[in-house]
Formats: sequence, C-alpha cells, structure tokens
Amino acid sequence: MTMTARQGEGTGIEMISRPDAAATLVEAWYDIAEAGHFWVQWRHAMLMRAARSLGLRADAPLAVLDVGCGHGVASAMIEAETVWRVDRADLNLAALERVQGARGRVMYYDVYDRSPGLVGRYDLVFLNDVLEHVERPEAFVAACLAHLAPGGRLICNVPASQALYSAYDVAVGHLRRYSPAMMRQTMVQAAAEVLDLRYWGLALVPIACLRKALMARAARRGDVVAAGFQPPSALLNRALSALGRIEARLIDRPVFGTSLLAVVRPAPGEGRRP
Repeated sequence: MTMTARQGEGTGIEMISRPDAAATLVEAWYDIAEAGHFWVQWRHAMLMRAARSLGLRADAPLAVLDVGCGHGVASAMIEAETVWRVDRADLNLAALERVQGARGRVMYYDVYDRSPGLVGRYDLVFLNDVLEHVERPEAFVAACLAHLAPGGRLICNVPASQALYSAYDVAVGHLRRYSPAMMRQTMVQAAAEVLDLRYWGLALVPIACLRKALMARAARRGDVVAAGFQPPSALLNRALSALGRIEARLIDRPVFGTSLLAVVRPAPGEGRRP
C-alpha cells in the first residue's frame, strides 16, 4: 500500500517501501554532481546514445524508471531532451528531497519489493552508477528486470576497471569497479541477455590514474570526494566537456575507459523471477 509523505505537483515523495535508516547521503558528491559537470554531461550523452541504438525516439511517450536516481539530475536531463516520463526511485530520502521539477513520480522505493503497480510497467529502466554499491548485484538486476514491460530494456552504467579503484571509490561507497567479464557474469546470473557492452571515457583514464595517486594526500585532508570529483576550475570543466564530445564523435567503441555501459533485456525463455 502506498503511503504519501509529501504531496505536490511533480515534487511529492511517495513512500512505496518501508523507510530504511541505513541509506545515507554522500552530500559532497551530490553538491558537485550537477548538470553542468563534465562527467554528468558525458554520461548523459552515452546513455542517450544507448537509448537511440535501441530505436527509442525522444518524441515517443515512453515510461521510464531511474533506479537509484539520487537527487534526480540524470532523470531531469533525460526529461529535458525527451517527452519521456521518468519515474525516480531511491532509498535515500535526503537525496530524493533534492529532486525538483520532476515530470514523473518521485518514489522512496525498494525494487526488491516488486510493487504490483510498478512490476511490468516500464519500457526502459536506467541503472546509472548504482550496481557498484550493491552487495548482491545479480539479485538487484533481476529485481530491476521485473519492472520491464514486454520488450523493455535496461541500460546500466558502472565504473570500470578494478585497477583504478582508489580511496575515492571507498569514500563514495563503491564496492567494486567492473570489467566486461564481471558485467557479463552478473547479467547471466540475473537471467539477462547482454545486447551491447562498451567502455567510455578513454580520455579520462590518465586522470583516473592521477586521482588514485593523489587520493592518499586528500584522505589526510579529509576531502576525498571533492578532490576526486570536483574539477579544479570552470575552464578545466569546459575543456573536459569538450573532450567528451570529441571522444564520443571519433571513437564509437574505445578499447578501454573509466566507465562501462551495458544494454540488456530479460534472457529469452526466462519468466519473471518471483
């Protein structure tokens, strides 16, 4: 049964699941991760490219679910570029309270609950840098797949390469970084079929290596998240945004990168998991 904590046009948080005090807000990350951040823009471009590769039109009235939406910036960017209605779901109430101007629903919702009103509803599900935080990723993906309508697809982005794992990953709650083999194994265990799997962010690899080397010093100062994610100047942020556009235009499938993006669907012949 849905309990509504707050009501308001486009901004009410629907309490679908029972509140869990364990979910916490990495406030510094959300303060930095806004629409103008080069990495947020770069990721958005890659997500929309993946959606277009599926033949999904921006002017089609699609039902979309953004699982682990956080403060809703990724969802807002998608809604700004399309007519899609993006429902936001997260277990971090403080992050959800930052959501503004949502066209879709804003839900405190645990996908493991498989709410009857949400299962089988969505044409597209996004997992934007969520899976690396999850203890049992295969079970989590299976729960997300249950929310797809027939013919629906799931687009999942994760940080790539355990060799790049640093104090920054620890600070933001990453349990792992993914290789293509790890991603494929996770999807197979979740009864999902991988339709596409590609790296992006090749040009960011030297920066990620430098970040790893500098994180020990940042940890001593106590500003790991800011040091690891905040560009030191607006000029550098613009330069990295331009770099992202150039890489996306020139290199369709980088041989490596700082992120890994997968497009999946329920494996043929697999029924919905209970």
